[in-house]
Amino acid sequence: MDRLVTLWQPGVALTTAIFRLAPPSNQREVVFDDSSEIEPDFIGSSFDADFMLTYAGKHFLGNGPSWVPDTATIYRWDGTTYQRVKTVPYEQRFSAIAEADKFLSAR
Repeated sequence: MDRLVTLWQPGVALTTAIFRLAPPSNQREVVFDDSSEIEPDFIGSSFDADFMLTYAGKHFLGNGPSWVPDTATIYRWDGTTYQRVKTVPYEQRFSAIAEADKFLSAR
């Protein structure tokens, strides 16, 4: 394992911090630190890359308390840090990851 993901919620916002564990001494280095109203998603890919999605904004579904994010920001793990790929509407998050994964596997 080369990363440690931590999540905590001190109030309304959820904070995500990711530490890279650098061998040989397993020194810890912060490679991602951000907050949002919802936890991130982590997705593996068919190529040698991992994706993380963070979310922003929200709109409510009907008149109830249920809501979904407005946008998803996609990050790709490059072996040392998370690189921002792009921000897309929430509904397009999976097709955007498939597109990014297809691009990476063609390299």
